[in-house]
Parts: sequence; structure tokens; C-alpha cells
Amino acid sequence: MEYFETEVPCPYTTFKDLSDRLHGTICKYGNVPYHIRVESETEISLWSVDQRKLLKVIPVEEVDDIDVQSIELGYMNYEASGQSNVVLYGRRTVKRQWKQGLSYNNTLFETLDGQKKHSEVLNTVSFENSVLGIFPTFSEALTLIGKEGEYAISQEVAVKALPVGVILMYVRGKNLGWIAPKDDKINLQDNSMRWVAERSLSKYNLKVA
Repeated sequence: MEYFETEVPCPYTTFKDLSDRLHGTICKYGNVPYHIRVESETEISLWSVDQRKLLKVIPVEEVDDIDVQSIELGYMNYEASGQSNVVLYGRRTVKRQWKQGLSYNNTLFETLDGQKKHSEVLNTVSFENSVLGIFPTFSEALTLIGKEGEYAISQEVAVKALPVGVILMYVRGKNLGWIAPKDDKINLQDNSMRWVAERSLSKYNLKVA
């Protein structure tokens, strides 16, 4: 017998099943990401992604309104206190276990040079901004990076400045191009990923050589 009436493909059979699958995950509700807490057999609380504010409380019968589909991952601007901005690229891991939505066990974040970052960045305002599409524009990012900085302009595209004046272009987790000093056109590597880069960059009206 089902725990309660639900339209989800795999209905929750018990309160423990509901808690095991949803508690402590990040899912969308009303197209906004929340940190989900199954507080009791009657209520589910929706917290800010950084877990600092309780924003909503819904009856457990409304669990269908929580979107457990995968949240899109990609670049994010991680701004730790007192440190320069770091661009991270989020990926899903195959270790999904029984959890729905996003959790520490099914996500991985890497720096632009491929170093792995702990998944605690998942519960930050920086990650929330990435999901909501809050990024600087390309021109703003070029100002922000200065001579050695890095910034993402979307979940798909990021830029990194080198001391020699070259700006590297990253698309979907890979360095696929560069901008030469005193130039405004993007030079793309001539490989099998070129079409991916062209399609992603075309969304932002960026000039490609």
C-alpha cells in the first residue's frame, strides 16, 4: 500500500522511504532551487540552498510539486570569503544511490585546471546563482578578471586571463579557444568540439575568428 496518493513514477511507500530519498537534497519547487528537509510525517520544509533561511513549509501531500528531475549543472562562480573568484564546473557522478535531486553523493565540482573540489559548494549562494542563471555579462567578466582572474558568464561558458594577456575560453568543461591580446575575436581550436563551442558562444553574440 502506498504511503499516500502521489503521481511520481516511483511512489513513496513509507515515511522512511520519503525521508531517505528527499531529505537533505536540492530540488526545485516552483522553478526555484531549495534545500529539502523532511521534518515529519506531515510537513516538508524548503530552505534556502545555503540552509540559512527557512522559506516555505508544505504539507507532505504536496510532494508532487517538488521537481525531483535533475537540475542542470555547469559552471559557477565560487566566491569564498576573502578569496578571489574561482570558476567551478559541476558534474553528476554515477553514484546516485537512492537520493533524488542533488546531494553530496551524486555531484562533483572541478576547477578549470581539473582539480576536484569538495561538494560542500553545493550548499552555497554561489551554486544557487548558477542554477538561477545569475552571471556577469561577457564584457563585465573581462573587466572582473583583470590580468589573472577567471569568471563564468553562464553554465556553459567561462573565461580565464593569463599574465601574458591571453584570455582562455572554456566551454562545457573544456578549454576550446582563446582571445589574443588587443583582439576581440575568439580563436577556436580546430577539433571535434569546435561545433559545440560555436553553438554555445553564438548565444552571447561573441565574435569567432
